[in-house]
Amino acid sequence: MKSRSSFTIAALAIAMLSGAGFAATPASAAQVRASLSTREAYVGSPVTLSVEIENADSSIVPQIPQVDGLEIKSMGSPSRSSQTTIINGRRSHRVSETHAWRIVPRRTGTFEIPPIDVNVGSQTVSTRPQRFVVTRSETGDLLFAEIMGHDDKIYVGQPMNLTLKIWVKPYYDRSLDIKLGEGDMWQMISADRSQWGVFSERMQELAENNQRPGGEEVLRADADGNEHSYYQYEIPATIYPKRPGEVDAEDVQIVVDYPTRLGKSRDPFDSFFGGRSSMFGGDMPSMFGPKLVVADARPIVATASVNATLVSDVPTENRPDDYRGTVGQYRIGTQATPTDVQAGDPITLYIGISGDGPMELVQAPSLSVLSSDFRVSDDPLAGIVQDDTKLFTVSIRPRKAGITEIPAIPLTFFDPNREEFVTVKSEPIKINVTPGNNLAASAIVGRQGNGSQPAADPQQPQSFVSYANFTGDNVLAVTRPMGDWPWTIAFVFPPLLFVGTVLYRNREHLGHWMTILPGSNQRATNAMLDRAQSPGEVIEALRMYLASCLNQPSSTMSPREMIAELRSRGFSGLDECEQTIEHCERCSYAASGGVDIAGLIQTAKSSVAGIGSAPNYSNTTMNSRLQGTQI
Repeated sequence: MKSRSSFTIAALAIAMLSGAGFAATPASAAQVRASLSTREAYVGSPVTLSVEIENADSSIVPQIPQVDGLEIKSMGSPSRSSQTTIINGRRSHRVSETHAWRIVPRRTGTFEIPPIDVNVGSQTVSTRPQRFVVTRSETGDLLFAEIMGHDDKIYVGQPMNLTLKIWVKPYYDRSLDIKLGEGDMWQMISADRSQWGVFSERMQELAENNQRPGGEEVLRADADGNEHSYYQYEIPATIYPKRPGEVDAEDVQIVVDYPTRLGKSRDPFDSFFGGRSSMFGGDMPSMFGPKLVVADARPIVATASVNATLVSDVPTENRPDDYRGTVGQYRIGTQATPTDVQAGDPITLYIGISGDGPMELVQAPSLSVLSSDFRVSDDPLAGIVQDDTKLFTVSIRPRKAGITEIPAIPLTFFDPNREEFVTVKSEPIKINVTPGNNLAASAIVGRQGNGSQPAADPQQPQSFVSYANFTGDNVLAVTRPMGDWPWTIAFVFPPLLFVGTVLYRNREHLGHWMTILPGSNQRATNAMLDRAQSPGEVIEALRMYLASCLNQPSSTMSPREMIAELRSRGFSGLDECEQTIEHCERCSYAASGGVDIAGLIQTAKSSVAGIGSAPNYSNTTMNSRLQGTQI
């Protein structure tokens, strides 16, 4: 018996060694197959399309063409598997990669997924077309959806309040004598397979806060006029129609997995749909005995109908020239700083517009009323939105002395309630403009030199003294003994050298941290200006400072582009900086002897110190001006 066992073991060992000696069979050619999870589906019920790529050294993710009536989305990264088999001493290895897509039919009919081209190695392999049929699970009187508007007529650009109403008939199990509650029936609505259209933002907000619309039981007539009990859910939304005609809401489609049978779960902790609600109306699952769950369901779909709401275009008759498409009711207010200036000095004018429309679409008002007494910057007014107010900033300059006010700024909008164009105005701003110097170059950049350096003041000490070839009496003055300083250097110098080396190697990172310290940008700019030897270097220092104000130290924008961007963000005091840059550019073409570098540097430092952010628009002054608009 023992010898027989030994013989068997030896035979198996020989067979294994023989099998190991055989060469593995070469990998078969790459194959590509496509398949569907089902050939018949319901509207709103998902179908899975799979594309399996086998024995491919490399492949490119196939692209699925869009098919009308189908919503196709990738299901993420592909799944991979490998299998090795040995049969009669021959080994084969199989590697596969499967890509999957989720297909949601939106209407009935027969659909075909066309052949899919897959690049496998150096060749292209195409799949066979995939056909399937889609039918509608009869909704009957189980589900209704309707979008209600609160106005019979609105205008393009006017806010329109809508409410999506969903009615779901409660499921009643006669054998168990149980009716599902409104919370249970809401969870039967498929949030991911439904299309919410203009209500998507509200649904996303509810999901992020782990909330749902409240439901109530109401009576509603079915198609035959007979009243039945329904759970009604309401979801609000606000839209701004962009074109005239009827409101289009065909993209709102509700999918419900309506129960057809209840069953019992043996897990006492298994609550209805993950424990979010219970079929008995409580928030906690029962811990005793089997739990009821939905055993079978079928998808039913309802496309929301829209009640008739006519969207009209804003009339062109009697439309003012300064009208810029604003619809609703608005107010305008202004502030200015400074208000005591010389002729030609810059004044920063802040304009605030508040209203009930989409503030991001509100354009800046016309400033033509300022053109006679003020020079207005040509920079576009982008504006920023804060809550229900949009803020604009513009730089203006009084043309002459004696101007006593900045006139009221008009704003024209179309009032849909009155069905007419309305113009409101801000309050005039009192200012005091005194005579000023002509805007010569010397007034912009300080004293203009004649090319020679200023003479040294004999009363001021020299910045340094040269001892070269000194022959005075004290040239050989006796010095103090060295004492212990060599030992001090021996102990102190190595650590200082180490610290200095570390700082030098990390000078870029250190410079970055230094720039974010309070006032560090201005100090760094002043230091750069002190080293400037030409107008171009002055411009570069100012450009670096403007970039730091934008939090873009490596900005490739031109100085003028950065100034325009800072104005749109509400920064003030940019006019002197802009004039300094303009003068530096002119000086770049002048002879070097005619440029007062010291004057340019001094004025550049002054312009840097004068740049500041906009005042707070939420203060009492701006609020009072917005409330005090005139019609």
